[in-house]
Amino acid sequence: KTKANTKSTQAKSKALAKNSKKHKKDKRSRSRRRGSGLGYSYEPVAISHTPELIRSVMEHGHELLGHRYRSSGIAPWPLDCSGFVKYIFSLEGIKIPHSSAALSVYTSKLSDPKPGDLVFFRGSNRGSSRIGHVGMVVSNEAGDIKMIHSSSSKGIVIESITGSAYYSSRYMGAGRLPQLASH
Repeated sequence: KTKANTKSTQAKSKALAKNSKKHKKDKRSRSRRRGSGLGYSYEPVAISHTPELIRSVMEHGHELLGHRYRSSGIAPWPLDCSGFVKYIFSLEGIKIPHSSAALSVYTSKLSDPKPGDLVFFRGSNRGSSRIGHVGMVVSNEAGDIKMIHSSSSKGIVIESITGSAYYSSRYMGAGRLPQLASH
């Protein structure tokens, strides 16, 4: 590594450590981490064969596993589904829209999502044609897509789309952020 890369990595590590301490101090953002239920987990997934930028974004997401949906004090905005995605990308200097519908328009559509890509879902009304939820892909093994997302009922979790009747019936597609096109 060059000295510049080393300094940049050290600065990111210090900032992440500082944010982690802030998370622990904020009583309003207590973790929901407890035993996993069927189809979702509060445990990080193994990250391999992933470009450094995407791996770093995924690690930011892993640090927030178990935090409550819309908890305050962690990010400059609430951690609803799109706020969570916006926050973990912002820690790498990537600015993106703050709504799931705007994110779906902002991304380039794709059929085989990879880690770092976004996945979009109908909201609570399964018959709706409007985007109402977003998550980030952490793995896609033989079509079994796992995403990290902020769920209103479980907080920030990793969940299999195919393993969830709720999300598989509402899946509307995937997209790649323009900032990640080269990755």
